[in-house]
Amino acid sequence: MNISNPKVIIVDDELHVREMLSMMMSTINFEVIGEAANGKDVLPLIQKEKPDLILLDTNMPFMNGEEVLEKISRHSQDYCIIMLSIISDTETIKKCLNLGVSYFIRKDTPIPKMINLVQETWKAFEEKRIKVNKYDLSELLEEIKRDEMIVYPDNREISQDDIEELFSVG
Repeated sequence: MNISNPKVIIVDDELHVREMLSMMMSTINFEVIGEAANGKDVLPLIQKEKPDLILLDTNMPFMNGEEVLEKISRHSQDYCIIMLSIISDTETIKKCLNLGVSYFIRKDTPIPKMINLVQETWKAFEEKRIKVNKYDLSELLEEIKRDEMIVYPDNREISQDDIEELFSVG
């Protein structure tokens, strides 16, 4: 994953919306790596391209946004998913959030505000992911130290600083 240029897949059944979102993403240096007109077509695209961010419409033919979320929910923490909709049904929003959506944006949101919301959502997602990765690494470091999985050839004791230097987190 490239933090400076997040890879984006846009999913919307309306071509003009996909085009507008693609132009919007390019203005903020997000790289659009794929587009789909419905949920059914996006599933193999997600699997193949491994995006960082998915802009997902709620109401589409063949498979709607909620159904896509249900299919990818076990991997939803891998993606920053922003749902787009013209409606703001509270139940739909709650269900989508429970399925791993990072944020919900109405399609009639002014473009400058939408850009800001996408950037802020991406930033929050990245910060959360970094914290999780650091937490996982600190658990690994504790396990290494506890189980004495690393030893120096001269059998001297390894300090916490040695372990942290070995697995330094940027």
